[in-house]
Amino acid sequence: MKILKTLGIFIIVAVVGCESTTPAKNTDAVKAQKPMERVAGHGTSEADRKEYIAEHDVNADGSVSRAEVEAFRKSRFNSGDTNQNGVLDENEYIDEFMGRLDQQIADERKSHIKQTHIRFKSLDKNNNGLISWEEYQASGDRAFAHLDKQNTGRVVAQGDERQTRGARSVLSMPTSHSVSGFLALYDENADGVVTREEFDSHRKQAFIATDLDKDGALNFNEYLLEFEGRLEQQAKRIRDQQRKQAHVRFGVLDKNKSGAIEWDEYLAMGLSGFDRWDVNRDGLVSAADPLPKNENWRSDRDSRKKKSE
Repeated sequence: MKILKTLGIFIIVAVVGCESTTPAKNTDAVKAQKPMERVAGHGTSEADRKEYIAEHDVNADGSVSRAEVEAFRKSRFNSGDTNQNGVLDENEYIDEFMGRLDQQIADERKSHIKQTHIRFKSLDKNNNGLISWEEYQASGDRAFAHLDKQNTGRVVAQGDERQTRGARSVLSMPTSHSVSGFLALYDENADGVVTREEFDSHRKQAFIATDLDKDGALNFNEYLLEFEGRLEQQAKRIRDQQRKQAHVRFGVLDKNKSGAIEWDEYLAMGLSGFDRWDVNRDGLVSAADPLPKNENWRSDRDSRKKKSE
């Protein structure tokens, strides 16, 4: 239910700098030791490169060599090859990926839940263990004013909006800190505009729906229960999306259409990623490399392949 998806937005505005936990319509991380391999997409930001290095830097020297990538891929390949026949069938490939995804989701979920305590305390201004309607409404006022800087009573889509992004999170959700996130939460009719009247109505309904004991205030258990419900919905969406994409990737990796991914096919994908990041072609991925350009890295890679043939 869309109404229930909006409660966390007001807490976020009240806690400047805290991790966002607002829900997302479309989403796509961190294990305890190292970031998980990309579950989707190919970023080109500084944060993306840091993730890549952290994941593959076996000797922790701040850079990644081709040998380290090969060793990393070999370890993962062997882990997925449960019947030890030297190839990955489709079930093995999917199971290995989904196992990592589930661990990533579980780790991020713990972090999100931990943040709910901070956000709840931030809204509970009088420290009575409850979020009153007045406290909740004040947070909503700040959320709207944050984006309606001209006091027009409207938040309107901005085609050229750009957001800075850190490490990819599979449970990331749109937030009121950006116009696009705000509209993802409140633009029910998808017309690119959220009026103050629409926002207030939606907010009131969300508060009432979350107030399960109907005492006119939100206790922590009510807030947590609503938030956990959104997290579970998000996790299910992500698992379903990523499983489908993993099947597609399997078909792409199985170049010879044998019904299994052989080691050289699996390694080729890893080395493709290495070539993408090794922009200065010194055989290492490090902070010394310029960031790659999406439109150039594939053609450059193919050109180098032809030269080596």
